[in-house]
Amino acid sequence: INLGDAARIAKIQTGGPTLTGDLTITSGQLSTENNALTVAGTTQVTGTLTCGSSTISLGTGLTSGWGLDIQSGGTFTGGTGTHTIGSIFAAGGGTRTITLSSGATTIDSKNTGNGFTINLASGATFNHGGGTVTMTYAGNTLIQLSSGTLAFNTFTYNASGRTLELRSPMSCAGNLTLTAGTLDTKSGTNHALTVTGG
Repeated sequence: INLGDAARIAKIQTGGPTLTGDLTITSGQLSTENNALTVAGTTQVTGTLTCGSSTISLGTGLTSGWGLDIQSGGTFTGGTGTHTIGSIFAAGGGTRTITLSSGATTIDSKNTGNGFTINLASGATFNHGGGTVTMTYAGNTLIQLSSGTLAFNTFTYNASGRTLELRSPMSCAGNLTLTAGTLDTKSGTNHALTVTGG
């Protein structure tokens, strides 16, 4: 999608489109309004993706690439719906903004090319949106906001026998729940973990 102007908006007006490949938003804004959107491949955003109250699925289970890939100039606004995202990436340089849904977000995979489920370059803006995040990938994985703190609201890790390793500090404004698996602050680096709730 290339609207040629950052101020232009394309809206999904009806139904719930399913893409079996990738979605690329080069310029302008795609708004899902309250309609579902499913992308089997990578959703790469250099423009803006605004999700409203929609049910969103971006690269669920995808391991060959990123479920959500925010490039320089890209903005993802999660809205209020239920989301499932394979993995999340923000490239280096420029303005990159990710705001998760105020509802429930499940992150269920990783990019096996580098082992990360969340990999945000220095300077990216990551907002938890006030919602819940549950990570469920059935394998060891890494998360980071380089040179920053990866700040969630309510966070649950549920991957029996697996390890989630921090590569940067992490915080939870609400609760942290380890249903199954291990959260490792990385021995030798000892990244800070701050939980305001329980």
